[in-house]
Amino acid sequence: MSDRPAELRRGATTGVEPEPSPGGGVGSATPPFGTERDDPPTCAVCGKAIRQDDIVCPHCGTPLVAG
Repeated sequence: MSDRPAELRRGATTGVEPEPSPGGGVGSATPPFGTERDDPPTCAVCGKAIRQDDIVCPHCGTPLVAG
């Protein structure tokens, strides 16, 4: 019998990461098709969610558009 741990004898920990599946799901680095990829926009000052068409943050009043 070998002195190596059972995990190494079976090859379970080879240090090679599995490739992500193309459609997302378990073990994937990308979300499944049809889901939003980006987080919703947030205010840089208060960190709360804002709408893309907001001119000022509805929570703290910070102007969101340069100009």
